[in-house]
Order: sequence, then structure tokens, then C-alpha cells
Amino acid sequence: MHSIRRIWQWIARRRIALLSSALRGAAYATGTGLVGLAFYLIQQQLGSPDAPAGR
Repeated sequence: MHSIRRIWQWIARRRIALLSSALRGAAYATGTGLVGLAFYLIQQQLGSPDAPAGR
């Protein structure tokens, strides 16, 4: 029974690290998406040849 409690303590400790790394990953992905969207909109405004035709 002692080992089960130790496993639960390990999970409780790791959960904070896993949660923070997941949040960091989500924040990074969101930031990357916003930067990509901003570049896309700037391209549309400039009418760059890279922009998809017909938009």
C-alpha cells in the first residue's frame, strides 16, 4: 500500500510540471498562429505576389 501512495505523490508532483509545459506549449502555438495571421494580413494589404489570387 505504501508504494501506491508514493506513486500518487509522484503524479501530484509531476502534474504541475506537465500542466505548466502544456500551457507553455499552448501559449507558444497561439503566439505563432497570431504572428502567422498578422503576416498573412500584411501580405493581403500589400497585394504581394505570394498572396492567393482572386482574394
